[in-house]
Amino acid sequence: MNQRIPVTIVNHVAIDIAVAADIVWKMIIEEIGEARGFRSVGTVEPLEGVDAPLGGYRLTSRDENGALDERVARLTERDEAARRLSVFAEFLSVPGGMIVYATYQAQDAQSGTRFSIDCHTREEIELPTGASAADLSAKIAEKTAFYDDALGDKMQKTKEKLECEK
Repeated sequence: MNQRIPVTIVNHVAIDIAVAADIVWKMIIEEIGEARGFRSVGTVEPLEGVDAPLGGYRLTSRDENGALDERVARLTERDEAARRLSVFAEFLSVPGGMIVYATYQAQDAQSGTRFSIDCHTREEIELPTGASAADLSAKIAEKTAFYDDALGDKMQKTKEKLECEK
């Protein structure tokens, strides 16, 4: 028999990009804040009103196997001076639910821009009943590494795209 244990996975990833911070900031706003990066893969409906004072959107898409991806993202911070955007996302189609708090930032750096993403992901991990704390820690480490790799790959693609456009 298995049990589902709620956990929080923390990821901090960053990459240096050889373009001005304003260019990276513009990409953050367009791709994440305005959901342009999602429009090619699904339906994006804007959120407005009291429950999303800074804006947000509902995304619905299906992957190549037909699996549903449904999420609601609300902007929780937009700091133009710090070039920082924070988002609260609820992944509605994930069994047991998943919540992600993510902050994207473009900071001036000697090489151009330091682009960083800091995430806290709340989800459930399935383990056999009676599993130990060490078993849970190992699963958390696996998830952390998986998300680090996925975010790192996405950042590398962003770097390549922005540096090619300059």
